[in-house]
Amino acid sequence: MNRSIRNTFEGIARRGFATSNVLQRVWTPVRSRTEFEAIQALTTANNVPLIANFTAFWCPTCKVTGPILEKVVEKISEQSRIDMVNVEVDAPEAAELMVMYQVRTLPTFVSFYRDRKEDSFVPGGHGSQSEQQIQDWVSMTARLGKGQ
Repeated sequence: MNRSIRNTFEGIARRGFATSNVLQRVWTPVRSRTEFEAIQALTTANNVPLIANFTAFWCPTCKVTGPILEKVVEKISEQSRIDMVNVEVDAPEAAELMVMYQVRTLPTFVSFYRDRKEDSFVPGGHGSQSEQQIQDWVSMTARLGKGQ
């Protein structure tokens, strides 16, 4: 393991992650490719799907959909193991991730499984319609970890 990734792992280990459930981890927000790749490596090693929420502090829609996504992930994690991380794209270092994963609008949710991009989703609609769309998409992502 190269020094840069090892240092990033150590930084993530110090910061840890927020969790309300042993089956689900919501990682500390990342702002660079190195931080993101470290989390991706951990979820790949544990055979756990990862949802990346590409977000920015100036994005009003992100402020609405982010909490909905976290609530849905929490609910679904009662049956399935799934990790989630917010990718803060207002950091210049995060621009590379947007290009890599073809994120053109905010917010965008991107799912990964075994170190590979599986799908992306741009939330739309309002209120319960948006929440249902997010729930359906997260459920589909969670099934990746079950081999379904």
